[in-house]
Amino acid sequence: MNSIQIINLLNVPRIGPHRVKKILTHLNQDQNPFEASIKDLGAIKGIDAIPAEQIRSYRDLDFGTRVLAQAQKQGISVVTYWDDDYPLLLKKIYDAPVLLYIKGEPLKEKEDYVAIVGTRRFTPYGKSSISMHWPSQCVWTSHPCLKFW
Repeated sequence: MNSIQIINLLNVPRIGPHRVKKILTHLNQDQNPFEASIKDLGAIKGIDAIPAEQIRSYRDLDFGTRVLAQAQKQGISVVTYWDDDYPLLLKKIYDAPVLLYIKGEPLKEKEDYVAIVGTRRFTPYGKSSISMHWPSQCVWTSHPCLKFW
């Protein structure tokens, strides 16, 4: 599964990170979830007929490519939950994010670090309070799926 397909899955209505993990765990590594049958998708625990149909009928398959290209233009890399670069401690939390948008140098092994994980709807209060502490390190964008550091 590649990051483009994950971004696309997250853009499907009623499919969030928890369902994405279930889908990707159930399907073969090389299987495209958008080409899976409704029967195969419906066999996944937590995926009933409605989300399965929404996955099958999703048509904006270039969305993930556009998001990834926008991130790359800004020097931002994308790491999926299944990548070796994904932080081990973050994997251990309940409902860990399936995608991380990362800007900056890769972390050295066992290095201390700070991460701020938030919602897609970043409030002006949240932006101003974070900017007071790390103004030069912040990267902001208006894209709903690209509000990250």
